[in-house]
Amino acid sequence: WLIDKQEINFSNVNDMSIDGDLWLTFKDGKIMKFSRGYQKDFTLTGLEQLPNDSLLIASQENSEKIVFLDKSNNRLIVSTREGQLISEIKSNELAGVSDITLSSDGQSCFALSGSVIYQIQI
Repeated sequence: WLIDKQEINFSNVNDMSIDGDLWLTFKDGKIMKFSRGYQKDFTLTGLEQLPNDSLLIASQENSEKIVFLDKSNNRLIVSTREGQLISEIKSNELAGVSDITLSSDGQSCFALSGSVIYQIQI
């Protein structure tokens, strides 16, 4: 998925998703996108507050949406594959979420919190 390491410190990678592209999130809130082994520009736009802490990511090959869990701010960030904000969902219930995944149709996100799975329409 990468042509070379491209000076990435993999010990700082928090999560990843592969949907035809490779998406990496880092412990400092940074997001990197790779296509065919090369880094592509990606910036979240439309947010009042950019992430500055670890993010979880969920994407699907057939969806134009990407979901990021910003646990430190108790929010799900839904964006286009180009980084444009679609919606921001805030809830205190998101503080306990340990993993997320996007449904195959890209219309909802599943969030795992202990033994409970939440389905969130996006």
